[in-house]
Amino acid sequence: MFNKKVIKIIFILVSLSSVAFIVFMIYSAQKSKEVVPVDQNTQTARIPADLSQITPGKSTRSDVISKLGQPNKESGGANGEVLFYNSTSNTRDSQITISKDIVVLIKEMHTYSDPKKVSDIEKAYGLSNYSLFGPDYAGGNKLYIYPAKGLAYLGDPKFDTIDEIWYFEPTTIEIFKQKFASNYTKEKVLNLY
Repeated sequence: MFNKKVIKIIFILVSLSSVAFIVFMIYSAQKSKEVVPVDQNTQTARIPADLSQITPGKSTRSDVISKLGQPNKESGGANGEVLFYNSTSNTRDSQITISKDIVVLIKEMHTYSDPKKVSDIEKAYGLSNYSLFGPDYAGGNKLYIYPAKGLAYLGDPKFDTIDEIWYFEPTTIEIFKQKFASNYTKEKVLNLY
């Protein structure tokens, strides 16, 4: 009798364990099939290229590739070859212009949510002595230039926002305009597409 009772208890325990295991497996399988809704408004953050590693007038094309890797895209521009790298913007890449194998201009693209602000530049360099209206001025941004510092920014001081920061070898305003801003003017130009 004792043996039959022990066998019966063992059978019941094994049966209960099996049922619990089956319920657990079914629950786990259903849980893994659940679809998690994806928020269409969130975009994956791009890791911007560290442009501080590149120096206009000194860095070569091979320096750029060795420090930043292969560009997202390459194209020929009026001032030379342009290499495109990730920026904080999901729609615009930063640009590195190379002429005669030397970096001549870096355009670092920004978004309005970036931590870099006009006030940071003005705190470091003072107010700009030069500003120009660009072909896209309708958006409200002007190009503010510090030619002797090798820096310019496209932005709006009133709203403390930066759209682009340009880095180049220190120069004069005349040479800067000739080399990099030939389509910019001192006066607003009515642009009726």
